[in-house]
Amino acid sequence: MKRILALLIALMLLSAFPTFALASDLEAGNETEASPEETPAIEVVLSSPGLSEDPSETPAPEETSAVEETPAPEETSAPEDTPAPEPTATAQPEETPAPEETPEPLVIVDQLIIDDKHLYENMDLTYEQGYVPVVENGFAYLTLPLLGETYDEKVTVTFNLGSPSSSPFVFGNYSKTVSPEDGVYVFAFAVPLSGSRINGTYPVILTAKYLDNRGSQAQQDFTLYVTITDGSNPPSASTGGGGGRQTVTAPQLFIKSCEIEPGTVGGEEPFTVSVEIENIGNLQARNVLLSFGSANSEILPVETNNMINLGEINRGESKAASFEMKTTKDVLAGNQSIFIKLDYIDIYGGSFSESRNFSIRVTQPAEAATDPILFPKQVTAGETVPVSVVAYNTGKSTLHNVTVTINGGGMIPKSSAFFGDLPPGQTGSGSIEIYVGTLSMTGAAGDYGKTDGVCKITYTDDDGVKQSIETKFSSEILAPKEESGESEEEKKAASQWWISALVAFAVIAITTSIIVTARFSRMMKMR
Repeated sequence: MKRILALLIALMLLSAFPTFALASDLEAGNETEASPEETPAIEVVLSSPGLSEDPSETPAPEETSAVEETPAPEETSAPEDTPAPEPTATAQPEETPAPEETPEPLVIVDQLIIDDKHLYENMDLTYEQGYVPVVENGFAYLTLPLLGETYDEKVTVTFNLGSPSSSPFVFGNYSKTVSPEDGVYVFAFAVPLSGSRINGTYPVILTAKYLDNRGSQAQQDFTLYVTITDGSNPPSASTGGGGGRQTVTAPQLFIKSCEIEPGTVGGEEPFTVSVEIENIGNLQARNVLLSFGSANSEILPVETNNMINLGEINRGESKAASFEMKTTKDVLAGNQSIFIKLDYIDIYGGSFSESRNFSIRVTQPAEAATDPILFPKQVTAGETVPVSVVAYNTGKSTLHNVTVTINGGGMIPKSSAFFGDLPPGQTGSGSIEIYVGTLSMTGAAGDYGKTDGVCKITYTDDDGVKQSIETKFSSEILAPKEESGESEEEKKAASQWWISALVAFAVIAITTSIIVTARFSRMMKMR
C-alpha cells in the first residue's frame, strides 16, 4: 500500500513539471527573473523522490526503484528475510560430532590372569598342562605370564619365599616391574638356591601390584610350587630301642596336568575336567580324596557327589581322574575359576592337603535395551531440544564401547552419548541435544510437517562383534512464528499518516496547477 501511494504522488508531480517548465521558457523580462525563485520550491518537492531534472530522461521504472529505497519498506522486509532455521542451520554438529572429540576411555580388566595357553622362557609345559618351575645348576627358574591391561601399563611382582630357616632359596630382592609385550606381562626369575637346601616341594608366593581402573593400588597373589630334588634328604628321626622309621619324609601330590573340554562353554553347558596326579614325594600317599567345585555358585558339579576316592599313590607314580561340571544359564561371561583339592595321609597317619585353581572361559550373548524416547510431539524449527537417553545391559556379558545416537528428518544432533563399557546388569544414562531444522536440511521433501526419528545403541560384544538396537519415535516440525514489532495502534497511526501525506500532496499539486495555468494565460494575453 505504501509503495502504491508513493508511486501515485511521484506521477502527479511528474505530470505537473513539464507544463511549468514550458511556461517558464516563454516568460520574458522581469517575469523571467521571478521564475527561478519559484522553481526551487518546486524542485525541492521533485527531488524528494530522487527524479532527474530532465523529465524526458526519467523512465517510470527508475521512479519505482527510487521509492523502494525509502526506509519504510525496510521495516516490512524483516519478516520475509528471517527463516530462522536456515541461517542458523549450522553444520557444526555434523562436522565435529562429540564422539570423535571425546577421547576413547582406556579399557581395563578388573584382574590380571595367567596365560595358561602358551610357552615362555624356561617353561617345559604350559600352565594348563601343569607347569612346574625348572630347577637346575643351582637355580630355580620361575616364569609368570600375566594377561590384562593396567592403568599405566606397569606391573610389579615381589616374592614371598617363606621362612628363611627352612627355605631352600637364597634370600634377596627379586622384585621386577615390567611393561606388556604383545599384551602379556612376562616375569622371568632365576632364584639362586641355598647350598644347604633340603629336598621337597616349596610354595613361592608371587605378589603382583598395579593400578586398577580408578588409579588405586591393587594386588594379586600367585602361588608356584618349586620341587627340589638335588639337595639333601630331610633329617632322620628314631624311636625307642633303635626301632621305628629310619628316615622321615612325606608324600607330595602334584597335579601334573589338567585338561578342560571344551575350553569355552556358554550358559547351561557341561564340561569335562581331566587331571593327572603324580606323587613327587618320598612316601606313599594313602586315602587320596579328590574334591572339586567352584567359588562361583553358577558353576556346579553335574553329579551330586563332588568327590573321587583315588586310593593309594606310590612315590613316583601317577593316577588319572576325570569329572564333569556344568554352568547355569545365569553364569557371567569371562574367565571363571574352578578348584581341585587333594586330601591324603602318609603311612604314619600324617594328613596333607593340596589345592589348585584352574580357569574356564564362559561366553554369553550380549543383550541391551533402552527406554522409549520422550521426544515432544510438536517442535518448532530453529529450537534445540534436549533428549534423555538410557542404555541397559540385560545380558550376562560386558557390553563394550556403548554409544547412543539420535537421527531423523529435520533433526541435527549436536552430540551423542558415550557410556564406555557396561558390565552385566549395569545402566548408562545421558542427554543428547537435538537442533530442529527443516526437513529439507536432512534430505527429506518439504520443510515442515510429520517426521520420524531413530535412537540407535551400538556396542561390541566379548568376541569383538559390533551390534546395535534401534528405537523409533515420531514428531511434527512447525514453521517458526513471524515476529512483528508493530502494535495495532502503531499500524493505525501509520495508516493515518499516509492519508495526511496524500492530502497534503494533493493540495500542493492543485495549487501548482493553478499557478501554472494562471501564468500561462497571462503569457498568452501578452502576446
